[in-house]
Amino acid sequence: MADLNANLDWAQVPDDAKSAFRGVPQKVKVGPQFSVYKFTDSALVGSGRITPWWAPVEPYGEDAGLQARLGLARHLGADPGDLMRVVGAVSESWGNKMNNLLKAELLTSVWCFWGQCSMQPRRADGKGQTKNLPGYAWQLYIPNLTANDIRQTSLAPVTR
Repeated sequence: MADLNANLDWAQVPDDAKSAFRGVPQKVKVGPQFSVYKFTDSALVGSGRITPWWAPVEPYGEDAGLQARLGLARHLGADPGDLMRVVGAVSESWGNKMNNLLKAELLTSVWCFWGQCSMQPRRADGKGQTKNLPGYAWQLYIPNLTANDIRQTSLAPVTR
């Protein structure tokens, strides 16, 4: 059986996913037991599908991992979900409260896109504290995930 997304080309990725990256991300393969996380208000299968947007729990490439992100939030006196909203450029218009830390583990090898988050509007209506969220965090885009590819390992409220 071929690895998930083995034949997926950047040209096939939807425009809204492409616009979430600064430039063209690198296509990478990550294997079973690779742990990922996200700040979210839902479980792994929140709206009937598994989200394709993740960050690595352990240091990976240019990303220092979850503990470094949590340490930065503590150092700044910031809520970790709020910090991730800014560096991950998660628009408030998308409805994600980012009040839980969801961790998951890949069960199979998957191909995905790895790159930096691009700037996004804070809100679609242009209102809010600032007009744009800068991004720059590193992210994994893993489309087409199913329960055969990934499993939730924890879901807990975000704490400072």
